Amino acid sequence: MGFKDQFKLTYTTEYSFTQNGAGLHTFNLAFPTPWGGGLKYKAVLIIQRQASAYTFGSIEDNSYIYRESDNDFTHRSEDQVLVSSGLGSSNSVVLSGDITSFNTDVPTSSSTTGSSTYDYYVVRYPLDFNYNFSGTNKIMVHLETYNYSGPDPVFTIA
Repeated sequence: MGFKDQFKLTYTTEYSFTQNGAGLHTFNLAFPTPWGGGLKYKAVLIIQRQASAYTFGSIEDNSYIYRESDNDFTHRSEDQVLVSSGLGSSNSVVLSGDITSFNTDVPTSSSTTGSSTYDYYVVRYPLDFNYNFSGTNKIMVHLETYNYSGPDPVFTIA
């Protein structure tokens, strides 16, 4: 007998960005509204140099979001976050602080903005690139959602 999870959705994308030296870069995973109830997700971010196979590191975020459809209450509960560096301590990517989340009207926002109906629920990843590189890098994103029925999520630099 086979089993099919009708509530599981999988998204993949590749996001290119320009890096100008070492330092903090923030990325947002934005879930468009409206949707309500519980949402379990697993986001895997793999950071690579654009023109080669160098992998600088990866982040795996397993979390749960509860959101009331009237926006009266929203909360993200972190389950497990795994961070791995690809090329040693001098060429790595690390989390620079906590992963945060908030309601907003703009997917590239750094904090809550807009009206109380909000267009997005954002999960914000502060990544510290401690390798001094200028050029184009990419993040490959693999996202699995469970019990999510909203529009396609958006991944962007913030």
